[in-house]
Amino acid sequence: MRYKQHRAHRFAYQAFVGSIPPGMFVCHHCDNPGCVNPSHLFLGTPADNMRDMHSKGRGRTLGPTKPLVGSQIPTAKLTEKDVMNLRKRVVCEERQKDLAEEYGIHFQTVWAIVHRRTWRHVA
Repeated sequence: MRYKQHRAHRFAYQAFVGSIPPGMFVCHHCDNPGCVNPSHLFLGTPADNMRDMHSKGRGRTLGPTKPLVGSQIPTAKLTEKDVMNLRKRVVCEERQKDLAEEYGIHFQTVWAIVHRRTWRHVA
């Protein structure tokens, strides 16, 4: 017999509120993914879920078409100035591993910056 896994909030919604129509999301008013309080849950389409996310400032965009980049992203550890400095220092043959330790990032992150896989918007 095969069992299907369900996230706890979806199970809680079904158990205490009602069925979930196909294609609908169970969203959280409280923005706590682990919350299973039925009064914190509501149904929404994927578009409703995205609107809710953006209205609460959790998205990585400034609108539907303009993504956040670089230091605009709340979890960014570097600034554009840091990135320019990293690139210059690698050209001057400083070790990427040493730079990664100095900036508190992984050495592969330095590699991605230097090879313009990330932070492409920085000259």
